[in-house]
Amino acid sequence: MAPAGAARPAANGVFIVTIPKITFKNNTAIDLSGVPNVTQWVQYTPKPAAGSFAKAAFFSKKLAATSGKWIDGPQALLSGSANGNASNILLILNAPVYNAATDVVTLAYKVLPANESSLPAASGIANSVLGLVASQSTDSSGATPLLTAAAPGLTLYNATLFIDTADIAKYTGSGSSTSGEKAGLIRVPLGYSFGYGYDYYVGDPYYYP
Repeated sequence: MAPAGAARPAANGVFIVTIPKITFKNNTAIDLSGVPNVTQWVQYTPKPAAGSFAKAAFFSKKLAATSGKWIDGPQALLSGSANGNASNILLILNAPVYNAATDVVTLAYKVLPANESSLPAASGIANSVLGLVASQSTDSSGATPLLTAAAPGLTLYNATLFIDTADIAKYTGSGSSTSGEKAGLIRVPLGYSFGYGYDYYVGDPYYYP
């Protein structure tokens, strides 16, 4: 996260986590249930790349930044279905704990307001979704607004967590990641909330419907 008054760093990559069920335990912790064994990552710049992490390695202290925070306390977009309705929530995440016995990942979180200036990084997926929300209204297009609060007990199903980072090479070069996947067009499943998915070109920080 950038110091007060400093220019925000631009996101240069994203971690993509699919989650069958995510529950807001209380005002500070969320539970991710049934997370797949592999978390995908995509690097945009300086050289397009993609790869993956094993679940236990990704949700661990191995990805702690010099600040001591996991991935430096990243911004993230959570997109899924809550009470049968498509929902989007912007979060700050930290301190993952993976319980292998129950196959549940617990993360510390903070809900962010639907305000671009509240995001610690620029040019990430969270920023782009805010732009889509600002340019579309539910009255005219059916686009889903962002939730700005999450009551304890709120549960999202068939969710995807997009975790932006401004220094992805620091984490993918930690020795815990597998790289070498061919860069190019990948399907980013934002479609649950917006009616269709996006093809994301790894080498270009824009989204194409």
